[in-house]
Amino acid sequence: MKRSIWVVCWLVLFLLSVSSFAFKQKPSLSTLDSLVIIKPELRVVETNEDFKFIRDSIVTSAGITKFLTENGEDWKVVVDLRRGVPSLIDGGAIPFIPGNANDLSWGSFASNCESIRCIPKSEIERRARDFLSKYPSLFPVEQNDLRVDLDGTIPVGESIYLVRFQWYHNGIPVEKGSIFMIINNGNLIQIASSRIAPISLDTNPTLSTRTAFEIVKGYLGKDAINEKDEIINPGSLVIIPVTPKGYDSNIYVGPAGSMYDFKLAYRIMFRKSGMMGTWEALVDAHSGEILRFVDANRYGKIQGGVYKTDKNPTQTEETMPFPYADYGTGLYADIGGNFTGTSGTSTMKGRVGSAGNVGGVNISDNCGSISLSSDAEGLIDFGTSGGTDCTTPGFGGAGNTHSARTQYYNVSWIKIKAYTYLSGNSWLQNVVTDNVNINQACNAYWDGASLNFFKYGSYYGYLCGNTGELPGVSLHEWGHGMDDNDGSGGDSPPVETRADWTAILQTHQSCAGGGFLLSTWGCGQASGGAGYNCDGYGDCCLDCSGVRDADWDKHASHTPWTIANYGTVWSGCDSGYYFGPCGKEDHCESGIATQALWDLAVRDLPAYCGMDITSSWQLIDRLWYTSMPSMGDMYTCTPPTSNGCGGSSLFNLFRAIDDDGDGTANGTPHAQGIFQAFNRHNIACGAAGDASNQNQTSCPSLTITTLIGTAGSNSAVLNWSEVANATRYFIFKNDTSCDSGFIKIATVNAPTTTYTDTTGTNGITSYYRIQAATANDSCVSAMSNCVAVTPQPCAGTIRTNRSVYNCSDSVEITVTDSTVTLPVQVEFWSNTDSTHKFATLTDAGSANYTGTIATVTGAAGANEVQVSNGDTIYLRYTDPDYCGTSNVAVETTALIDCVAPVISNVAVSNITGNSATITFETNEAATSSIVYDTAVPPALNTANSSNLLTSHSITLTNLNECTRYYFFVRATDFAGNISEENNGGSYFNFKTLKDTNPIYTKVEDPPLSIPDSDTTTGASSIIAVSDNKIIQDVNVKINITHTFDGDLDIYLIAPDNTTVELSTDNGSSGDNFIDTIFDDEASIPITSGTAPFTGRFKPEGNLSTLYGKNAQGNWTLKVYDDASSDTGTINNWSIEFLYPSENCPESAGIVFFEDDVYGCLNDNLTMQVQDADLLGTGTVNIEVWSDLETIPENVTLNEDPPSSGTFRGSIATTTSPPTNGDNLISTNGGKVDVRYIDADDGSG
Repeated sequence: MKRSIWVVCWLVLFLLSVSSFAFKQKPSLSTLDSLVIIKPELRVVETNEDFKFIRDSIVTSAGITKFLTENGEDWKVVVDLRRGVPSLIDGGAIPFIPGNANDLSWGSFASNCESIRCIPKSEIERRARDFLSKYPSLFPVEQNDLRVDLDGTIPVGESIYLVRFQWYHNGIPVEKGSIFMIINNGNLIQIASSRIAPISLDTNPTLSTRTAFEIVKGYLGKDAINEKDEIINPGSLVIIPVTPKGYDSNIYVGPAGSMYDFKLAYRIMFRKSGMMGTWEALVDAHSGEILRFVDANRYGKIQGGVYKTDKNPTQTEETMPFPYADYGTGLYADIGGNFTGTSGTSTMKGRVGSAGNVGGVNISDNCGSISLSSDAEGLIDFGTSGGTDCTTPGFGGAGNTHSARTQYYNVSWIKIKAYTYLSGNSWLQNVVTDNVNINQACNAYWDGASLNFFKYGSYYGYLCGNTGELPGVSLHEWGHGMDDNDGSGGDSPPVETRADWTAILQTHQSCAGGGFLLSTWGCGQASGGAGYNCDGYGDCCLDCSGVRDADWDKHASHTPWTIANYGTVWSGCDSGYYFGPCGKEDHCESGIATQALWDLAVRDLPAYCGMDITSSWQLIDRLWYTSMPSMGDMYTCTPPTSNGCGGSSLFNLFRAIDDDGDGTANGTPHAQGIFQAFNRHNIACGAAGDASNQNQTSCPSLTITTLIGTAGSNSAVLNWSEVANATRYFIFKNDTSCDSGFIKIATVNAPTTTYTDTTGTNGITSYYRIQAATANDSCVSAMSNCVAVTPQPCAGTIRTNRSVYNCSDSVEITVTDSTVTLPVQVEFWSNTDSTHKFATLTDAGSANYTGTIATVTGAAGANEVQVSNGDTIYLRYTDPDYCGTSNVAVETTALIDCVAPVISNVAVSNITGNSATITFETNEAATSSIVYDTAVPPALNTANSSNLLTSHSITLTNLNECTRYYFFVRATDFAGNISEENNGGSYFNFKTLKDTNPIYTKVEDPPLSIPDSDTTTGASSIIAVSDNKIIQDVNVKINITHTFDGDLDIYLIAPDNTTVELSTDNGSSGDNFIDTIFDDEASIPITSGTAPFTGRFKPEGNLSTLYGKNAQGNWTLKVYDDASSDTGTINNWSIEFLYPSENCPESAGIVFFEDDVYGCLNDNLTMQVQDADLLGTGTVNIEVWSDLETIPENVTLNEDPPSSGTFRGSIATTTSPPTNGDNLISTNGGKVDVRYIDADDGSG
């Protein structure tokens, strides 16, 4: 195998970058702490100004003016004067992809795709690049230098699509160099940039990696790196934005564009044996100067007893299910801790995730190993215990501690919650390691790879609680991990706000980590005796034994923090290892943004938007998690001033996500609340009276639904009232309380108003709420009432397979009950038929009993119920033993809908040579079908969409060129009512065009093996192309499975053996080529891509060498594996051609001369016949005569090109006397005639 390696005498781990974060600021612990240095020029900030005031003073003026001229006055451009580059472009709305805020058709966008979640990222990237190509002067970067970030380019919900490009200069990443885009309900409404500026930098390092490494060793002196230490990054090149030397980063002096520069540096990272810390050194790759040396750490059914809250002031251990915990090798429970069977052993390891599945948590406890087997009934209960640190219940291993159980439960659920918003994030799909009961005290930290929590104990005389036993601390540290891996291109200062607020969104408690401080910090004792108040960085906490309190009114000053009142209200934040946007120590400065967020939740959304507190928290959940992949510095700051005007600021991101898709210039649904909360802390933008800071919405009115919950066995049955204008209902749940953070567990489409949660656990209470919504994620009702449901093994439940039925339907009934009396019967009746009848159910196993009744419109017989449109069917099961209570009636209902959808506006669009899009509307949500054929009545082919929509679009593919198709449409509503529209019996029709852009595909079944370590034979996959046509463009798409892409050499071989190099030895140790498209017009070379190379790439050779050649013949994808060990297969590939445009021949045959005037002697009369009915016949015969030669000559025309229905040929002229049959036409300058007899149409 083709690999290169350099060897040193200790462990080497290669990572691009590692960050770690602590719960509280780290005190000086070792001699390395005394060596910490951060060059002042590494602090870069923004000075933002509205473009209208500086139009001609920056290098990007022409590009900005062009954009504003073409897109209208709603748009506003904010320019960072230091960079001379737009920081933020927002206010307006440009239709980008189909969505609720525009009229773009799904059919014209993507075949059989009607949701942003099925749009390929490569298509989003293409459109984003097309936008940047249209306005190349907006940002001083080349397309080749922008690489899409797959974790930062994701759909969130059904309305928001986020895009992020990472800036590389000459192949070297620029730290936090980004372009962000936000697409809201189909419209591009925000473009932002970070750390992008004109650059003039020598990217060829003067120093070698080894020299830089030796410089660091020399700087460390007696603590130099040795063989016992762990090397995380031995030296990778990175470009660091800096403030030019001689300038103060806090003072802008101009001119525009002059206060930004870059340095080329080596990043070296390591961990010292026996010392806490992950140490990072930045070494100038030209001068050898150490730019930064810091500790990069940011310190900071299966069930068991866990702490769900901090000690604020008390803490109770409760038995809770362990989501996705292992119960054997490769075996994992479900989200409710349930597993199949009654035998298993758990070691508190979470499942390995994958695309579409969130990964789990692996607990590693320094107190010992963890293992517990199930009892005879299949229960693995890790139990509860007293004490702290290594105290256990006496079983489950020495590692079955409070910390282990608490961490497993809380970190599992925060991952699950984040995944409901960011399901495309690869980090969430992986397992995270959680180390507990580390033999140190008074801290916790994220080190870039794992969570780490300390034991109870003292440090320099200060006593602290076990941080692994405090959920607020565990959620905080996980928040740092999410910040590192959210796709935003780096951390988002103040990073402690990222961590604190992630925890607070779960606990809804302003005190972060209550119970941590167990000795006095000079601010008194917290209530309940749980600990001592935090010092509040000079502004004493009044009732919080954690390290920070997010509510400024719970500090001694009762004053909101701003950078302007630093030194008077809060203080002591001038030194540290990492810093916030104002240059103050990050833990301390985070109070500004965290307090603003707390204000937004509990003060300003209720006061300025009329929201109840629960709905307020839920809105911020959505804004917070959705903003993560696009978040940069949360605000801009040059003390004593600050604002939120920057492109990736928290203020601007929240507004863009809150918007309903028409742009932010006219406000957003909750703009006033957002402005007031952030403005109180000087991190908003604009004024309270600005139109953009007003509440404005196009959402319909949505009332609050009323929720009822019923307990079942390991389940909860939820029913709620219908809400007018709602198209969906969101189902929320938590296992803590009605006042804690909720997690969305399901979405139910209207008109359904019932849901059964089958992931409950008997004896454990869960809390539920419902929220009504439209198709626009920004249009939601207030949260419903909260219901608490405690599943019981003896509680009977009844449910139906659907919630709506038609008038001639089958209703499937299921009763679940572990304590029944036979026979099991269900009572049923309707509004139309009030006679109560009984249906007897049969035993289906696992305490389930099933049966069926039918709906009819006439007289009802046994197991039938008479119904009318609009009826409700009532079903009742009388539970003989409802957990000790006899004969408890358990009921459910279903609705009757007997009216079929009304179809309108049937249309055909986007007709090509092989496809066409059919669109139509219905007056209610329905699935759709197109029945089509080349004959009447159409019956041969059907295309379906299972999505319940009112606007329907289906693209028909693999059609024949130049062919007339007939079709009708069919719609089926949720109740099963079917309607058809066939154009009054004459059917709709369209005719395809000439196919000048065909795609040929070869699927290798089974996959074709690529010979290992073979550079002579390789693997050949062949596509036969029949088109006798000239190539104008060609693209190739491949799907190859391989475990080391760097081994592969991939070529395209044309029929004439012209060979184009697609890719050779790219991707290093990465796996696979997935939907990789080679296109000469792509902006990214394949040599700059990374495995699995999904998207469009410029090949190493030129596909343009094939232009002008004939497409007919065998095309070969040739793949060589030029190294040993790793293997792979060709799965499928396709080749796309573009030919010169052609017209379809007429189906009623026509004949004509190709020129108007010919010569009398030895000139060729060129003639053409078009007859679509003769496609592929090869020849036709015609007759030609003249004024001089009146007996016609017979001429044979040949089909050209083949199978086209177009026939061409000629006959020569002569002035000689006529001779019939000599294949010459005699003429003396008069008229010549031609005749073609169309046999099937009977015309000539």
